[in-house]
Amino acid sequence: CGHKLSWAKMLFDVDGIGVEIQEPAVRWAQRHSAGKFCHGDGRNLTWLPEATFDHVVSYASIYHLEKDEQCSVGIQLVRKLKIGGRAF
Repeated sequence: CGHKLSWAKMLFDVDGIGVEIQEPAVRWAQRHSAGKFCHGDGRNLTWLPEATFDHVVSYASIYHLEKDEQCSVGIQLVRKLKIGGRAF
């Protein structure tokens, strides 16, 4: 948790929010990485406002979900995008 947001900040001046289920990883990222990190289950993103982000990125997390959960999370991520936003 945290490496990709640090890279995004360094390379593209992107401010990001990371969601991580493992609390020790969140604490590490809060101390050592750029961005804001939240302890939470990425399968439920209802607490994030819709149409808020220019980009959403899921790095190596959807892979670990069951197929039905992958679809649900993908839909949630797209809903968080502003019009014209991009998902990676």
